[in-house]
Amino acid sequence: MRYFVAESEESMVSSIGSDKATILPYNEIREATSNFSRPLIIGQGSYGLVYLGKIRGTIELIGYVAGGESLFLVYEFAQNGALSNHLHNPALRGHKPLPWTTRVQIALDAAKGLEYIHERTKPYYVHRDVKPSNILLDSNFHAKIADFGLVKLLEQSPDAGGAAASRIVATFGYLAPEYVRDGHVTAKSDVYSSIK
Repeated sequence: MRYFVAESEESMVSSIGSDKATILPYNEIREATSNFSRPLIIGQGSYGLVYLGKIRGTIELIGYVAGGESLFLVYEFAQNGALSNHLHNPALRGHKPLPWTTRVQIALDAAKGLEYIHERTKPYYVHRDVKPSNILLDSNFHAKIADFGLVKLLEQSPDAGGAAASRIVATFGYLAPEYVRDGHVTAKSDVYSSIK
């Protein structure tokens, strides 16, 4: 099975706190990525590089590893890549245009993902960088929101007023006007970004 491996400069292992996350040996990640070989870099998120690696003996694993000064997040491989590859000049990337039924399913999946992070997690948080390149598609074109490097944790529900951001961060062109104007981030900021 193939997995995305994202390298982050952050070393906040204790803040991940998931009972489903697995700590993997650093050497296993180094081996899976051929010692973090440049040809295996398949992208870059807000806080680090994304590698394609093969990990032996794993099944549907989402985990992390801390080694040296780096933190590695392990993601299931997204067979169909990022949504942006299918929307912006898909023929140049060897893709056919997506049928409308698939586009609607992707939009619903992304909306369900946003609903989950806005309403069903504690602490609450908003993504702040929802865009087509941060929506990954599995082999069945089911969408998954990715790149949580700019997440803003909130003490109360994102719909209960949100929170002031210490600085405006996200991708230009996907920023909600009120976020830029007031520096105030809410669930609506993410929704604006996702429909842009």
